[in-house]
Amino acid sequence: MIRRFGLAAAAAAGLLSANLAAAEPAMSGKATDGAERADNPSRMDPGKSRRMALARRYMEAMHYRQTVAGVLKSLMPALLDNAGSHYGALSERERKALTDSCLEAMDALTPEMVDDAVAAMSDVLTEDELTQLAAFYESPVGQSIVAKNAQISAAMAGPMRAMMPKVSAQILKRFCARIDCSTLPKPPPPQQS
Repeated sequence: MIRRFGLAAAAAAGLLSANLAAAEPAMSGKATDGAERADNPSRMDPGKSRRMALARRYMEAMHYRQTVAGVLKSLMPALLDNAGSHYGALSERERKALTDSCLEAMDALTPEMVDDAVAAMSDVLTEDELTQLAAFYESPVGQSIVAKNAQISAAMAGPMRAMMPKVSAQILKRFCARIDCSTLPKPPPPQQS
């Protein structure tokens, strides 16, 4: 059962990451929170703590936790279909269990993702850029865009679902052009529920 859902969980994390990184390029980097390190860069860079506060203000204005949940919810049908195409049709109980597990895992990890994004943005963006970014997303237009993120994700769910087989085929074709795929273990046959 765990092997059966491993691909779906990995796909969920990968697609969510890709979707958020595409929507917010500044958040795609991985960094550690400077406050946790012995060589705290804010000691060397007095503007670091101001930039971190501005980055956190931006993340709050973006309603990041809700955005992550909304994106993942909109991707779940495609992820469940993808899991089913590799491992057989999932029962309704399995679909609910996988959906709930993905949502709970992302909810539990979101605070860490926010901390990492804040640290990365404060390292890359200037104080002026962060000030303007936070101000924009706090504005009525910015909040209108934030409110429409779920609609955009939902509108993209169908096209993404239709694209998944093409993406998988292209990846496999390019991968097998680089290595001899005939030596790889065959995927397990689809399981019937």
